[in-house]
Amino acid sequence: MRNYIFEFEQEQALKLDLKLSELLLLDYMLKFFQCDQIKRKRRNERFYCRVTYNKVLGDLPILRIKERQLRNMLIGLENKGLVERFSELKNQMYVYVNWELLFGNELPDNENDSATDCLGVGKDLPAIDNYDNNKIKIIIDNVRVRDVDLDLFNKKFHELLKDRVSSVSYGLFLCECKAVETTESEIVFKVKWKEHLEKYFLVKFEQTVRDALRYFL
Repeated sequence: MRNYIFEFEQEQALKLDLKLSELLLLDYMLKFFQCDQIKRKRRNERFYCRVTYNKVLGDLPILRIKERQLRNMLIGLENKGLVERFSELKNQMYVYVNWELLFGNELPDNENDSATDCLGVGKDLPAIDNYDNNKIKIIIDNVRVRDVDLDLFNKKFHELLKDRVSSVSYGLFLCECKAVETTESEIVFKVKWKEHLEKYFLVKFEQTVRDALRYFL
């Protein structure tokens, strides 16, 4: 059996009883939700992305379905626990996708295809102060970071980060992370999908920041 269909494990797709058309739609959303221009809304600690039926049908004519059939497909994905949605207007919707379930309850990691950075009981918390909905602040002890060139730092940071997480995880949750501000002992990042970053990547994220800073301090 082929291991992957699009970005997803075929075995997990079979367990979820997913059809090929549903996998195509989920793959479309995986890529589409990474766009900077997409509108998001936060509800109950989750981010929902705005899509319209016309946009999906226009981008995926290969589905050969109409709006009513697309609605039914989304209802089917909701029944499987993969999708949550709400609508504010008739022809648009905000969609949350349960990527953890789709990837087998854990997001893929380069080393062993599991979310190795989840903070378990007894683990030390990283020196991170969460103070804004789309920013995190990492405290760097005993080192002055104010004078670090942020453009050069971001380049090195992403070079290292790409080698430490899977391409799916990087593209969906981490590719847009960017250092935007420094103080004497702190470096501030603007991030996307903050709740996923906090849940799965904090340890690796912080370590990569420290490793990248060694090139400049």
